[in-house]
Amino acid sequence: MDTQQQTAAERQPVQEMLEARQETPEQIAREMLRQGDAMVTEAKSGIEDARKALQDAGDEAAREKLKLLEDELDAAWDNLEIATSHPETEEAETEIRDPWIDMLESLDKTFESGRYDPKMSRLMQTREGEQAFRQTLDEKISDKLKAEHLDFATLDRLKTLAQVDGKMREIIKSEFDTIVGPKYSERLLSDQDLRDDLESMLDKLSLPIGKDEKPLCRELGLDQLVLAYEMFGQDAPEAAKHMDLAQYSSELRVQRGEMLMSPQLDKTTGEMCGVISVNFDYGKNPSDGIMHRTFALNKIEKDGKPAFEKSCSLELISLPTNLKGKNTAKQEMAATNKFLKESGFDKEKLHANIDIGGYTWATLGFGWDVEKMRRTGEEGLSDIQIIKNFVTERTQNITMNLKDSGIDLEEPDIKPYMEQLQSMLKTDERAALITPQELAALGKEGPKFIWAVSGKRYRAEDYEPYRESDPPNPRFKGELHFGKLLLLGSDWYGQKQL
Repeated sequence: MDTQQQTAAERQPVQEMLEARQETPEQIAREMLRQGDAMVTEAKSGIEDARKALQDAGDEAAREKLKLLEDELDAAWDNLEIATSHPETEEAETEIRDPWIDMLESLDKTFESGRYDPKMSRLMQTREGEQAFRQTLDEKISDKLKAEHLDFATLDRLKTLAQVDGKMREIIKSEFDTIVGPKYSERLLSDQDLRDDLESMLDKLSLPIGKDEKPLCRELGLDQLVLAYEMFGQDAPEAAKHMDLAQYSSELRVQRGEMLMSPQLDKTTGEMCGVISVNFDYGKNPSDGIMHRTFALNKIEKDGKPAFEKSCSLELISLPTNLKGKNTAKQEMAATNKFLKESGFDKEKLHANIDIGGYTWATLGFGWDVEKMRRTGEEGLSDIQIIKNFVTERTQNITMNLKDSGIDLEEPDIKPYMEQLQSMLKTDERAALITPQELAALGKEGPKFIWAVSGKRYRAEDYEPYRESDPPNPRFKGELHFGKLLLLGSDWYGQKQL
């Protein structure tokens, strides 16, 4: 079809009517619309034929161009209908020419229908149009990206706009920069696999869990999903699964499970940082079992340059009495640590609590996390002094408890261990070598003690007459050597490389 020739031919009767004044302006406008409608219909028919031919040929790029051409025809036709419907109204003409109103209307149309309006690209070349686009993005779209659950339809529409207009892409990317940083803003606009991974993560992390049947994650905005992806990749839901103690014991069932995400962009690098906390309760009371881990992605200094470190902190792990000693916790740690190492985590950290953890974690190879051990008022102390303070407190504790229990610290099988503790504290050079493992191993070949429910410590060989009246403390079962007695009930923070 020769569009230019047909257009000239169709124009002739209209020009003659105008010259002869045979028709009113309204009648002429209607005639123009009729002729225009016929031309648009024929043009779209030709486009459809071409699109089918390209589809058969497998040329997707050309098909997309034809689609944009068809959208432009629709937009042009809409404008023509509006213009000819109100030729006598100056107010209507002003509204049509107002880029601000046009942009707002076009944006609403785009985000309601999901179809791109080509008029927006033309309006983006004006200052008012660009301003309207930024305002709409800030007022209407940003909230959907940061909502309780990310609206993927909105994300997809922004990707479409970014692909068809360079100016829109620049503005959309700058908006993404403020939410997830430049590393992910670019990927969100071009990486379909990332977009699909994020949606899959949202679906899995939104599933109800436990007897309470509440979602594992209550908030999954764009920044929270990106933080989870940066920490764990697409396997973020597996992180929670590995930590669930019920996976390792048929006697446990989750009462409540929750994953809380706190994303934060590093101001100097624009990289995604933050903390993810995972909590599992296995009953309505703490004694029914608890698992609480925290994952952190923080900026550190490495060789004088900024770097990022992933670490996991085991905040609390508690099992019912009937499950202690059945390797449930050790199975969880082995599976979780393997997963974390594969996910690029550098360190595992923990709080050795006031129960058996103070001794147990020392035997599992954890060293000091001095910064977390530093108490209020100790900010100016050296790392060595912090460790010396801890050993001094434990020495005073075991001295008091053994004396109160009537045990003579000068007895030849006890005195050497008291002297070892004192020798560790004589110089900073010696104190710098102290490890939790050294403390835990003290006196393994020496005397054994029983910790009774009264709080009294007995020599194991002297205990039998007191067993009935003062039975063993169920928290600290069995015979305890000097180092175990020293660390049980201690409170310290540890860390080790994965």
